[in-house]
Amino acid sequence: MAPPATPPAPEAAPQATATIPASTDWVQKTQANLIVLDKIYGSARAVSASVGTPFTERFLTITVLACFVRPPGLAPDAAAFLQVTDNKAPAGTPPKFRGWIFQAEPALSGMSDPATDVSVQGCR
Repeated sequence: MAPPATPPAPEAAPQATATIPASTDWVQKTQANLIVLDKIYGSARAVSASVGTPFTERFLTITVLACFVRPPGLAPDAAAFLQVTDNKAPAGTPPKFRGWIFQAEPALSGMSDPATDVSVQGCR
């Protein structure tokens, strides 16, 4: 009986040509583009806020503490770290909200104000 035939040598696998971004780190920006929704009057206002400069919306003071975008080569997204304080609250009261709001996932934020909502449109 003849020995079994040996399989042919496999061809060299083609090399992957996918490009990997040089950096996956988020890029810091100095301004946040926000949409402030007034739930009472049903109006929305676009606000361009500089990082560190508070602005007032009704009875809230909103401060953008940081704003970042994803680098080129990754899915676009922006994230702003906001602090929202109630102007009518007694001194020493903790902020109503302090945390990240993502452009791609606005529902992830824990901001719960009955009259106002804030979403991120981008950073520049």
